Amino acid sequence: MWAAGVRSLEPGVKGWLQLTEGALVFTAEHPGEDDLRIPWSSIGRVRRVIGSPVMVVQHGDDATAFYFVQPPPVVFRNETSRRPKDRLQSMVYLTGRNSTKRREVKEWVRRVRHAASSAGL
Repeated sequence: MWAAGVRSLEPGVKGWLQLTEGALVFTAEHPGEDDLRIPWSSIGRVRRVIGSPVMVVQHGDDATAFYFVQPPPVVFRNETSRRPKDRLQSMVYLTGRNSTKRREVKEWVRRVRHAASSAGL
């Protein structure tokens, strides 16, 4: 699993996602990389990006994408040209991986929504 800020050009950080009593916690695989703790009370929306193995969690004024496969590149070889071919290849890659991860992503979305709504009681 990888976590990346939705508005970031960073490639994402590999790690593990877990539900804890007070928050959704992402722990980076390598020491020194940023861990992420999202309190249940700050979660506004959780959704699966249709056609891809990605879950997006909106929290506060920010949003984090959790990729269930290694994310494709965000910055392309010739960034000045905005090569549509490169972006298309990234979309095809994610769509192709979706069939093997769809159920897992849907289950995580369900679990995170349930935990966030239960914490608001």
